[in-house]
Parts: sequence; structure tokens; C-alpha cells
Amino acid sequence: MRIAFSIIACTLLACCAIQSPQAGPVGFRLPSAAQFSPTNLPGLILWLDASQISGLSDGDSVTNWLDLSGNSNNATQSTASKRPTYQTNEQNGRAGVLGDGTDDVLDFSSAVIPRTNFSFYVVLRQPSTASLLRIAGNCDSGSIDGFILINGSLEGPRYWILRNSGGGGSDISMSPVPSTGTTYVLRLIMGASVTTAYVNGASRGTSTCVALGVSGQNLQLFNDGASSAACYSNCYLFEILAYNTAHDLQTQSQIESYLNNRWSAY
Repeated sequence: MRIAFSIIACTLLACCAIQSPQAGPVGFRLPSAAQFSPTNLPGLILWLDASQISGLSDGDSVTNWLDLSGNSNNATQSTASKRPTYQTNEQNGRAGVLGDGTDDVLDFSSAVIPRTNFSFYVVLRQPSTASLLRIAGNCDSGSIDGFILINGSLEGPRYWILRNSGGGGSDISMSPVPSTGTTYVLRLIMGASVTTAYVNGASRGTSTCVALGVSGQNLQLFNDGASSAACYSNCYLFEILAYNTAHDLQTQSQIESYLNNRWSAY
């Protein structure tokens, strides 16, 4: 009797594991959004998380934003007047890094992002619709090329993801301009020849621009590399993830669930 009961119980447990939408091929449950860590997935090359910055108080300057991926791709600024600030309790009780829109910029010592085949995710918020978001990696050798930028004044009220003004690729432009105070999750999934842009889980189009990280154009935060007043961003950055592979839709969804669980973006 006991043996029969044990067999029935084990069978029921096995069925539950197989039928679970979270279950893997042998009943292994994928981590939930609350349990997930970006390091669970292979190919992580950059992980910046403002909520994990330590040793700073509200309003302090950010000299080094340390990369948590283990690759030492830290974002830094050696000039005191050009450092963004650390702001506590800005989104879902977590901290953010704020650029002043005048001259704040964080630099990387290398391009960081591959020129093709990568996945890039960023959680951000604009204090005002007139501000600019610029996360630059350059698309080709033209001027004012942008990796991701929300453009509120340079060329009129537009919402750009993967902006390319110098030719060599198509732009993805979207409207309306992001709402003031709204937090967004933006992602770029770049394959060998086409990039797809997403805003808050929805596809916003594709681009043929696939030449990011050109020599001399390293990744920057809060500026597109043009070094002019019109090209600096006044925005909050909360978390940035980059992988050296183009994620499939299931993986993209898993990462966005993780980001939304932490930041309550949408």
C-alpha cells in the first residue's frame, strides 16, 4: 500500500513539473523574474545597475559606475564638473544616475558593444520632454550618430532609437516624444544585418545600421560624442545590460520581466 501510494505521488509530481509553463525539458523550473540575475545568461558583456552603486549619498557625483558583468567595462569620468549625480529613491524605491544635460558624460575605455550580433537593454526616465537621451556607440563615420537617443531639440521633437545621420543605415524614428516622468525599457536586438528596436515590449521597427563601435567612437553615456551643448542628455539611467549575442524573443521577454520586476517601468 505504501509503495503504491509513493508511486502515485511521484507520478503526480512529475506531471506537475512537465505541465508547468516554467518547466524545462526535465522539469527544471526557469528562474522567476524575482530570482533571475543577468549573469544567468551567457554572453553578458556589460551590466550597470544604479541601485547597486555603493559608498555614495544622494546628490554625490558618480566618478565610476562599476560594471557588474565581471568584464571591468566601467563607465568613468575623471573631470569633476562633468560627472553625473547619484540620486536615491528615484524609481520603485531604487537609485538612478542623472545627467545634467549640460556637460555630464560617462566614458568607456573601449567600444564595449560588438558591431554586430548583440542585445542591449536600458531602463531610463526623462525629467522633461525637452531633454535628450543619448547612449552613443556610433553607427558609421558620420557626425552626430547615435546608438540610442531621444531627441527633443536638435532636430525637432522626435523619438529616435538607433539614430544615423551620416548615412550607411536607416533610422528608426518614433513618436510621440516620451512622456515626462515616464520610465521606459528600451532594447536593441542586432543580428548580422538588421536591428530591431523595442520600447516597453513593443517592436518599433528595424534598421539596417549594423556598424556600431567604429574605431575612435567608444560607447558613451549621456552624450553622442559630438561634444556640443545640444548633444548632452538630462535623463535618469537606472540599469543597462548588454550581451554579445542576438537574443531570441523568449530570452528578451525573460530579461524584460526581470527589469520590470525591479523598476516597475510599465
